Amino acid sequence: MDLILGVSVTHRTVFASLVENRSDGPVVLRTFSRPRQTADTLGFGDDQDMSRAVPEESMGDPSVVFTIGASEKGSDLFLDSEFGGTGRKKAQESLGLDVSMPSVRTQTVEIELKEILAECADAGYPEVRVVITMGLSDLVLHELTLQESDKSEGAEGRKKGDRVAIPGFGKSRRPGSDRERWLRQLAKESDARPEADQVAFLPMTPSETGHRRLLAVFPRSGEPVLPTLERFVDRGRKMPRFTMIETEASLLLGMSRLLVPADEVEPRRRLTIRVGSEDTAILFLEGLQVRHFESLRSITKYDPPETISSRILLLQDEYGLGEADEILVLCDGDETELLDLLAEFFPDSHILNLRPVLPPFADEFERDDSRESALAAAVALRALRDPLGKGLFEPVDLLPQRLMRRRRKEIPISWQNYALLGLLFASTLFFVSRYLGQQEEIDRAQARLEEQYKKDVVERNKALLKARQDSLMYVIMGYDKALQVLDTLLYGSDRWSRAMELTASNAAAVSGVWIETWSEVDGKLVMSGTATDRNQIVRLAARMDGTIDAMTFSTIRDWPVFSYRMTVPLETDLPAAARYLREQVQLGLDVPVTETSGGPDDLGESASEPATGPAS
Repeated sequence: MDLILGVSVTHRTVFASLVENRSDGPVVLRTFSRPRQTADTLGFGDDQDMSRAVPEESMGDPSVVFTIGASEKGSDLFLDSEFGGTGRKKAQESLGLDVSMPSVRTQTVEIELKEILAECADAGYPEVRVVITMGLSDLVLHELTLQESDKSEGAEGRKKGDRVAIPGFGKSRRPGSDRERWLRQLAKESDARPEADQVAFLPMTPSETGHRRLLAVFPRSGEPVLPTLERFVDRGRKMPRFTMIETEASLLLGMSRLLVPADEVEPRRRLTIRVGSEDTAILFLEGLQVRHFESLRSITKYDPPETISSRILLLQDEYGLGEADEILVLCDGDETELLDLLAEFFPDSHILNLRPVLPPFADEFERDDSRESALAAAVALRALRDPLGKGLFEPVDLLPQRLMRRRRKEIPISWQNYALLGLLFASTLFFVSRYLGQQEEIDRAQARLEEQYKKDVVERNKALLKARQDSLMYVIMGYDKALQVLDTLLYGSDRWSRAMELTASNAAAVSGVWIETWSEVDGKLVMSGTATDRNQIVRLAARMDGTIDAMTFSTIRDWPVFSYRMTVPLETDLPAAARYLREQVQLGLDVPVTETSGGPDDLGESASEPATGPAS
């Protein structure tokens, strides 16, 4: 059974989808969600004024740098004035703040990930492969326009297998390759300094001058995924099987390619839109390659669909991209309204929903249409269908090699160790000698018995013991049958036992629900309690065929809490065996003896000393 736990780490939530690869395709078995910790993420000390914090819209925007496009052909409109000040330093200067503020402190998701893995193990899936995807808020996207170059600097004289240091990126495992040249150019154009194996390159359409373009994707400084994995390694304990770190940008590209027909001859222009609760990502494609990528933090799912459509039109005019032949949509929630409005705004474009390419849910109660759920299912789908990135998905894996190596633990050896080994050797030698001596005594005793008793006497005793053994086995079988009859009479005879068993099993299947009171009213079971989500109350009522009488909402320590009162039908019928016994008592008749009782008559004449069995 191939199980993949896809984990999506975003600004607010750590979401996981457990995906199983079945014969008819991958399906989502379970979903897990944990909110991110929010304590002091800006790194302010106790003696600093929190009012100096930068506004939310000025922090964590994905950096997308484009070197061609609007400056050559289109007009800037008002987009630069709207998005030009989203940098942290510019926002601080515009507010009159000190630009020498403390840097953002890295906050891991170790606790959330451990809780999800523990819940997954409690559900019966302890051994799973874990693949993680980073959201756009934790990524930096930088466009590279490659210049023609025959050889990289200092390529002469290198041997195969040498590791070459790249300024700002550590050492490259493939010196003299195209990737080394890309990393050198990225180091010149970008101030960020990630590790060399934490940079992925997505293919883009050529520039207007015919030069090759690439979209470099690498983690933002302060992202939580890599520090979390480092802490798992530093603990020295058994690590989960982390096999891949994907990115939201490359997953959107791979999901879009899944809808491209295999027999497409002429590349078509496509537009992929992902609308979330924090931002909106827009991906312009020509065939299977990226032409332009845009992340709009000012546009979310809470904005009207007209605003999203008008922004798409502005971007097309801004970068001279033209009208798309197909528009692929993925929304945080229901996409119906957005699909209908896009069909009105773009009548010549074919509007498609991107969600059907994701694995379906095995249980509708586990269904989740959020952006985090879609990313978790998408990274699991990529790990199952294209783990090496040789198909429709790009070979993106930001998991560093240093985190995949197993550290060797050196145990110091001193004189105490040698003394312990000597004591262990002496103990082993003593017990082996004792075993050999006892075995020799057993052999001598067996020899004396063989001399004392003749063989024919031993054979007669064997036949007698065999007959007694058979008789005893018949008695034991009679007792077993009688106990089975007794079990059928007693099982389920108490309606409260059955009600408690039914309630406990259904409450255990629905997480986040507590039952506080439990009573009988007019022959029905009335329960009341609390839950963290009203959908869980509906699931519990559906499982128990109950009716929700009342539901109230309140907040406890800024967490939503739902109180409910539910009526559940209570089974009052007695088991058939219990009803039969009551009828016999009322008629004043004795209960007839069943055939399952192992009495003396059942033993037959084969036993020389028949035993007595139990009566029903």
